[in-house]
Amino acid sequence: MGRPAPAFGVEIVVLVLVASLLWPAAMPRRSDAGEPAVGETADTIARELDDEARRERRWWNAWTATYAAFTVGQGAAAGAVHDRDTRIDMEVGAATSVLGVVGMLLSPLREVARAADTVDRMPARTEEERRARAETAAAERARAAAAEREARSWLVHVLNVVVTGASSVVLWQGFDHGTSAATNFASGVAIGELQIWTQPKALLAPPPDPPLGGTVDVPRPIAASPPAVASVRWGGRSVWIRVAF
Repeated sequence: MGRPAPAFGVEIVVLVLVASLLWPAAMPRRSDAGEPAVGETADTIARELDDEARRERRWWNAWTATYAAFTVGQGAAAGAVHDRDTRIDMEVGAATSVLGVVGMLLSPLREVARAADTVDRMPARTEEERRARAETAAAERARAAAAEREARSWLVHVLNVVVTGASSVVLWQGFDHGTSAATNFASGVAIGELQIWTQPKALLAPPPDPPLGGTVDVPRPIAASPPAVASVRWGGRSVWIRVAF
């Protein structure tokens, strides 16, 4: 989510550095698994999940630390300055940056690490265990990929604009800081979008092929739900309304 930026220049420098470090991790990758034999599918997915979990942790740590630094820095500055207008800008910025930390704690990308741990803990000594591990790995990969899609959904972009807009309205209408409100909105939305677009998304690439000669069903990306359809029918004495999702 976007953050206020009273110290606009400092935040831009910090964010450029964060984005330059994280952007390569956000690029999709095609799994290097041609036609694995039975037992290799789970290993391929496990490696893929482990690699993505490392990228997810690097992204999460960097952005959580960035928002925490903005919170502490602007909070400390608010207590140190004597100018009332500057103090208000800093206080609003610190308060909104806290929401950035909360947003990181609620990030659906934590599902990637959970999926990797689940597959890594499963035994693979017997044929039955290897097949069960392959089926679980495929299901966990599908769930982790769904989490990556959710983290980039339209709702996340809308929340970024809404949260940033709300803090900007507080500055504008509550304290008559029109210039600060405009700067806050522009920089806050930009910061939020950088956070969203630097998220890891390697699992959005097609999953590995199923094992050669095997029957493991590797789930493909979940298709979007069809739009809701509503219909109205007159039954002589009553009206029937049907809504299908």
